[in-house]
Amino acid sequence: MSQNPDEVSKSTKNAIVITAIILAVLVAAYFVVLFETYRNNTFIFSKDNIAPDPSLNAFYPTGDITQLTQDEIDRRQEFVNNLLTSA
Repeated sequence: MSQNPDEVSKSTKNAIVITAIILAVLVAAYFVVLFETYRNNTFIFSKDNIAPDPSLNAFYPTGDITQLTQDEIDRRQEFVNNLLTSA
């Protein structure tokens, strides 16, 4: 049985598709890790005490990073509970 040299076998097509899927997953994981290290200022070459850049207001709308107080946590939880019970 002779095969047309222009045709690609089914196993070759499957290998190409699997390779493309694996590559897409790896690239997506790379960008997720890159985004998270950028957002958290944990680049391998960054200093430990870098203040957030004011141009990063998409990540830090107020321009500073602070720990939530227990009162703020309780207010947010109450708000979420009210939303869930009213729906």
